[in-house]
Amino acid sequence: MTPYGTWRRLGRGRTFSFYATDKEVTHWFNEALPPDKQPYTLVGSEIPDGIGPLCGARPTFEFPVAQLEANLRPLGKARANFFLRSLVLTPTLPSATTSDLDGDCSLSGLVLLQLGYVDNAGCKTCFSLGIVDRIANDATREVLVLKQANSRR
Repeated sequence: MTPYGTWRRLGRGRTFSFYATDKEVTHWFNEALPPDKQPYTLVGSEIPDGIGPLCGARPTFEFPVAQLEANLRPLGKARANFFLRSLVLTPTLPSATTSDLDGDCSLSGLVLLQLGYVDNAGCKTCFSLGIVDRIANDATREVLVLKQANSRR
């Protein structure tokens, strides 16, 4: 059982994919986030050798957004998911020892940054930003949907 009881993500959520350099992504995160919600950190978990990305407890990390570029691809460590955390909006997270930090961050409303990488063919894949927009309660069968702002036409 997670700290969220019987709540779970429903579906994949909403994502925005784009091509950019590590330097560009770092610049956007440092310049475009609302200053009244500072400080910001990035939270995630390492993928140790021999453990699949979805299996078992993994070491976690958290660092200030200003240090993003230096921490995107640390030597000898595999990192795929980074969750953007405003310490104003989300002052606490579930225990950092949880085996499902990605799920807990998603259910907390944190925005996911997934890295682009160079694949086996030598092609760069895209970065993506994502957020969970629907959650479900397995016990009550209740479904909550993120409200969409009215769009201008």
